Amino acid sequence: DPRRPQGTRYPLAHLLLFSVLAVLAGATSYRGIVTFLAVHRDRLGHVYGVRLRRAPAVNTLRNLFLVLDPQALEAAFRRHARQLLGGGRPDGPHAAVALDGKTLRRSFDRPHDRAAAHVLGAFAAAAALILGHQGVPDVPAEVEAVRAMIRDLGLRGVIVTVDALHSVKKSFASAARTGGALLARVKANQPGLHKAAVALCARRAPVDEGLTTDRNRRSRHEERRVEVFAPTPADLPPGWREHIAAVARVTRRTWHRNAGTGLWWRREEVAYYACQVRLDASTFGRLVRGHWGVENRSHHVRDRILREDDSRIRTKPGVFARLRSFALNLLRANGVTNVSEALYTHALSL
Repeated sequence: DPRRPQGTRYPLAHLLLFSVLAVLAGATSYRGIVTFLAVHRDRLGHVYGVRLRRAPAVNTLRNLFLVLDPQALEAAFRRHARQLLGGGRPDGPHAAVALDGKTLRRSFDRPHDRAAAHVLGAFAAAAALILGHQGVPDVPAEVEAVRAMIRDLGLRGVIVTVDALHSVKKSFASAARTGGALLARVKANQPGLHKAAVALCARRAPVDEGLTTDRNRRSRHEERRVEVFAPTPADLPPGWREHIAAVARVTRRTWHRNAGTGLWWRREEVAYYACQVRLDASTFGRLVRGHWGVENRSHHVRDRILREDDSRIRTKPGVFARLRSFALNLLRANGVTNVSEALYTHALSL
């Protein structure tokens, strides 16, 4: 009975902790968490010093997550992420944080005319740790959310990497106010800047360049050439001159092997990037690749292993998404690289 203290059956902190442990053992739903608690109730009670007479009902657990304050849960998550990161910020020169959005695809609710939830996440590329989240109503709203997250994370002296959607002047200015810098891909959504970057790279010699090669990875060879250019004010459109200190052209040539015929075919892609600070070619290439690490080290793992895209939680789906983030951060902080294997091992060893 929630109206009386005597009606309290489950301590909140332990129930949240056990929910994270359930996700670490492979639970992907409220029912999965309840099953985990029912099987391991006695052992969990003994280890953590709490007495649970029975596992909570599915509705009890669901109602708990529905009444949780998302802002308070997010604040607790960010404190925990800073502790795991150590020192509260990414380490090393030119430390990078990638900001990227993700749609929880099956969280849509047609009877109530609600689209699938969209969450902007901050990802420390080198440590593979999620630093924070922010719910946004749709993809275009990410632009404002990125500026708010840059401000709220309070990471000074960090290079923030974003995709082409966020290559706008206000985002560059927000990063500069934190003492850091923004590195963004430049595409045709900023036609003036994109045209200027293409022209600069065509008529100037690079101030630095580097070449990296990956061979025999998943039946393909990949060659990346990074060329860094130093623009003068005359090379950039008005309004951009105070924001951009370096432009890079990244040319990726990929040779794919057809397993059936044994023949190879080549594909070439050219991309342009702008950054607020001067970087050498090696660092530029590392930051560009690190940004897309959020796709295979976070988004792909959440979708394929933690089954996030399959989840039909429609009311406050961001709460369960943060449980997944807690679990992923704990795994990454303990050096786990194969998340699927770790979840299976945990399920067998409990």
